Amino acid sequence: MASSPDETQGIPSPLDDDDIEPDPGAGRAANRRQIRGSSLLLVGRMIGLALDFVSQVLIVRYLEKTEYGAFALALSIVAIGTTVCLLGLERTVGRFAPIYQEKGDLGRMWGTIAVVVGTVVTMGLAVVLAVYAFQGVIGGVVDNELALAILLLLIVLAPLQALDSLLIALFATFGSARSIFFRRYVFAPVLQLSIVIALIATGSSVRVLALGYVAAAAAGIAIYSIV
Repeated sequence: MASSPDETQGIPSPLDDDDIEPDPGAGRAANRRQIRGSSLLLVGRMIGLALDFVSQVLIVRYLEKTEYGAFALALSIVAIGTTVCLLGLERTVGRFAPIYQEKGDLGRMWGTIAVVVGTVVTMGLAVVLAVYAFQGVIGGVVDNELALAILLLLIVLAPLQALDSLLIALFATFGSARSIFFRRYVFAPVLQLSIVIALIATGSSVRVLALGYVAAAAAGIAIYSIV
């Protein structure tokens, strides 16, 4: 005998969403991955700080006071230029790119990345050109010919460091903790330490050190792009 509609209405469907229970194993696995990644990055940060400390100690002991002062002053100006190049866009791409990816809107995701990268590159070129165009004014303010000469070499670091910050933000979303650990806390500090050791071994000048910093930043950008 066929069942009446009243009898079948109370029978739950086996595909009812309310009856599907979340898999607790998947949640625990995600938590374990997050803990391992955070622990790896914490260890990496300690390693990076230790290597940077060794590099700074070697630089201070090798360079003369005037040379180190000029180098530190140029790096401070470069840090300001990096902030100008970024305009806070590393937070923008780190927020909106994963949102568009999760929604499957890959066009907007790639568009956001392209706009942010293009803006940083344009601002970087503007900063570099401005420093070279107004080097007379900067030289009058700095009042140190060696610092100005080093700044003209190091200013290229401003857009490179800005791009590096963008790539770190993208790696936090699309990459893995191991990739960030290797690039940010192992490769970059070891490369800078190697440049400092090579500088001391060859008895090179502070200008060579500045060029080495630029080369290290460029190599980091190249490796990030490939990865």
